[in-house]
Amino acid sequence: MQEDYFGITSLTEMHSFSSPKDFVDMLIDKGAYVSRRVISLNENTAKDSLESSRDMKESIFKFIVSTYINLIDSKIYNHACPLESKCYGLTSKKQKQIALNEFNSIYNELELDSINLTKKTKSESGIMRYGATSKLKIIKYALEGEKSNISNNQELVFEYLTGNKEYFDFNLLKEDQTLSRFLDRYSKFQFLIQLNDTYKFEPDWYFSSDAKIKEAHEKYSEIIPNEFIFIHVYKKINNFQDPVKASIKSLYCALCKAKLINDPSHKLFRNFILSEFNISLGKLLNPDSHISDSHQQRITTYSKEFEDLDV
Repeated sequence: MQEDYFGITSLTEMHSFSSPKDFVDMLIDKGAYVSRRVISLNENTAKDSLESSRDMKESIFKFIVSTYINLIDSKIYNHACPLESKCYGLTSKKQKQIALNEFNSIYNELELDSINLTKKTKSESGIMRYGATSKLKIIKYALEGEKSNISNNQELVFEYLTGNKEYFDFNLLKEDQTLSRFLDRYSKFQFLIQLNDTYKFEPDWYFSSDAKIKEAHEKYSEIIPNEFIFIHVYKKINNFQDPVKASIKSLYCALCKAKLINDPSHKLFRNFILSEFNISLGKLLNPDSHISDSHQQRITTYSKEFEDLDV
């Protein structure tokens, strides 16, 4: 995967190709674009469609944000400063209510109703419950849509791919409404994420450090199926001090005793630790063996933590 597509080609290189198709094929080979076969059942036809690759979308998004970061910060500040003035000297409860009103006001301005996501849960009595999904999840989807809009701006993308940094100045914002709109909406998204992080309107499974751990859980869910247990284990390993390996082995034993892990061969857990933390464990311990008093004490402590999580 190429992480940065800025300046991967040039006007000179473009003109060196005998046909536009050859130039496009080169961009496909470099991973900037992907070609998809689109079949129309109504018209009984099929044609190739060219679109930006996921990596390229992410690359140009990061470039735009870093290029205009001062403007983005200014826009966020223009939201945050008046809110702080309104909340100054108030109780935490009143501050949270004012912040929630501000959150909902800006959220409604963004007109995200077209993103129709629902959630389905089961109550303790077995009744299915249906409702709207997390607002942060909708913001996550909306942000991905904004990335696609930017990557569909052919002139902007061409200047990016040819490395024309001078093109991306503040005059461009007057001419390119797609870019101007993106920066305005991105700033509002960031402010809403910031508000939620401060006032905890809902758990953040999409933008916080927990979100990255949740992504890791998708890779290793067969080992530790319960998401909350996995997050707890991941954070705990991240914070272990010496003896790190011994602590991880004791944690593994506690997981086994509580029947929170699926790994009869021990291999999956060792691979998980090596891949995520770059720690080679070697042989894992038998959960029922008394290795030492310190090992037993750690197992007791970790087991109690699992019980307190109440999952």
